[in-house]
Amino acid sequence: MAKEFFYPDWIQKAYYNFWFEYNPETKSYKYNNVTKPHKNYKFIFDPIEDGVKRGDLLCFTKNGIKERGYRNEGVWIWNGDKMVELYTNVDIYGSVPREFKVGKEFAPDHWIDKIDHNNIVWLENELYKEIKLQFLETNNIEGNINIKGKDYSIKIDILDDDNDYLKSALKYGKLKVNDKQIQLVYKRNDYKLYHRTYDITLQDTTNRDNLLEYIKNNNIYIQCSENVHEPKSYYINYNNTCKYFIDIKNDIKLVKKNKETILNQMSEYLINYKPHLEYFDSYFSIDI
Repeated sequence: MAKEFFYPDWIQKAYYNFWFEYNPETKSYKYNNVTKPHKNYKFIFDPIEDGVKRGDLLCFTKNGIKERGYRNEGVWIWNGDKMVELYTNVDIYGSVPREFKVGKEFAPDHWIDKIDHNNIVWLENELYKEIKLQFLETNNIEGNINIKGKDYSIKIDILDDDNDYLKSALKYGKLKVNDKQIQLVYKRNDYKLYHRTYDITLQDTTNRDNLLEYIKNNNIYIQCSENVHEPKSYYINYNNTCKYFIDIKNDIKLVKKNKETILNQMSEYLINYKPHLEYFDSYFSIDI
């Protein structure tokens, strides 16, 4: 388990203000006396001498009182060489950085009750390849992984049909033609797991063949017209002359992926992206 070491917060202030000079040989910080050379401070901040190990937390509080502030305020982590800030790209209050991985070096509960507001962890890179996936009766996906001789389940919620996806698809999705079927394709990012494809059925078949050729050869989006006196209307604009209106409730149908495809894409996503997991005693969860 990670240990907490408490220090007065003026050390953190000195670090932020570049008053410390880092010594890579001793892995310690010493006052550089640049701003106050007449003082000639001798103080050296040496966490290793205090027994700090890689993965331990450095907590900077008023007068070094052993009492945590709000969330993870003043909390840093020791990476074996120097102190680094918590990772804030997932949780703005901070979480364990990517460089600290669960598997060979750390157990899943290493920082449990030490990092506030989340239990975010990262797996060793090769462990993402060992996650075994299966569909549950609820159509959600569950994974299983063995870490340090203990089995853990991984809960993954997958929503195949989502109104928010359709809203984004109508705004950002591109039109394409597949076997004479007009389709709307929305890619949230580079991973196929997030791609959504919708078949579009047009009631108006006027000039349909010409429209198909036009879509094949151009980057076409669905247009939206708004009128304060009328509801939104959606249409495909053909050559700036014809409008093919679409009933989004009846003319757009999500092309569902089969389970094998989803499992393969999920596995690809885990291996390529290596997402963070949230640890909950006997299982993990992944937010997709």
